[in-house]
Amino acid sequence: TDALLVLGELDFGNSAIAAQAAEHLCGATNVDEFCREVIAATQRKAVDTILEHVVRRELGIELANYLSKRGEHRVLEVSMSLGVPIVGVGAAARHILPAVADSLGTDAIFPAGFEVGNALGAILIASAPSS
Repeated sequence: TDALLVLGELDFGNSAIAAQAAEHLCGATNVDEFCREVIAATQRKAVDTILEHVVRRELGIELANYLSKRGEHRVLEVSMSLGVPIVGVGAAARHILPAVADSLGTDAIFPAGFEVGNALGAILIASAPSS
């Protein structure tokens, strides 16, 4: 969220403090470039986490362990896609998840009020019994 603030993609919070933090963390890298790298790393982590969770749940731990190291293989390239959309929750979701969905060969959907959702709310909704 702070990286998006620095890049002017979000319009809430304290962008001056976010920029100071980014300047402190970026070292010799340009601040905007650093923020774009943070966003890209977040997207990669989201793809990996979603794949690991789905594979572990649907296929078992052995394949999930293999997939977690799929980038380390020089000869074998593995790609997977989801058969369901991913649901975005949180202020940064609209900026982060479309690229994640593209990487997973699916769509990202954003329910009403998604911007004010948070991880706890998403967990509560996901774990609520169906009626």
